[in-house]
Amino acid sequence: MTPDEELRAAAARLRTLADAATPGPWHPMRWHSEDCPATCDDPTCFMLIVTSARTGIVGDADADRDSTFHVERSVHERGQDDAAWIASMHPGVGAVLADWLDATAAYYTPGPTHPTHVVHALTVARAVLGTDGSSR
Repeated sequence: MTPDEELRAAAARLRTLADAATPGPWHPMRWHSEDCPATCDDPTCFMLIVTSARTGIVGDADADRDSTFHVERSVHERGQDDAAWIASMHPGVGAVLADWLDATAAYYTPGPTHPTHVVHALTVARAVLGTDGSSR
């Protein structure tokens, strides 16, 4: 695959994934079990949730599946940080990244070296595609 093909393939993958996901923005939220008192601050009893809306049903297996995504990790397992990261990379971010990769592909011209912004865009594209660029 040529570098411009890699950029376009990664952009297409990001768009496909972003279009299929629940629209953003997403927000990390904490959830206590029903047995946990409202004033509890013990991180071991928190379930972390990422939701596409700041409000909505958040809780047990009957949660509103259209607006809730459960991160099955406790705060002690870095789940809170993972949830914040996942929320920051919502589909709106994916769409903007896809636009950037397509714009860089349109700018790309073959040659032995590439401008720094093309090199960085290729690094992102290869991370999205799970390749190292050696198939060229």
